[in-house]
Amino acid sequence: MIIGDPAKDKSDVLFRSLGKFIQSLNGKYITAEDMGIGFKDLMCIREETKWVCGLPASVGGSGTPSSFTAFGVLRGMQACAKEVFGSDSVEGKVIAVQGLGHVGYTLAKFVHKEGAKLICSEHVNTEAAKKAKDELGATIVGKDDFYGVE
Repeated sequence: MIIGDPAKDKSDVLFRSLGKFIQSLNGKYITAEDMGIGFKDLMCIREETKWVCGLPASVGGSGTPSSFTAFGVLRGMQACAKEVFGSDSVEGKVIAVQGLGHVGYTLAKFVHKEGAKLICSEHVNTEAAKKAKDELGATIVGKDDFYGVE
């Protein structure tokens, strides 16, 4: 795990070092795209190890896994709804999504399509928050207000 601000702490040297460490694990750990880690970063890691998933399709990879992650979260929500409400439908339910990055925004689109009402919080990418409000009808709340919403 790398802890730091992706806007200022990322470097090719850092990611190549991570790649060397991952290689030393000999397949016990496989890395992929994550918060603040994109294709360019994965390509640096790949210079040192083969244990990388989610590389760009242009180099034979599977591309970003965010839509699969978001779909898995939706299915988990549906399973919970079925247990609690007797139906796996999220239609009419209020769904709160904290963070509108690749996974969060995709999840918001999924639940919107299913008929849920959205409450979203995004304190880094204000454009994503505006897009969620305009395109998905989301109510946008501040990061300090997120945990207090109904």
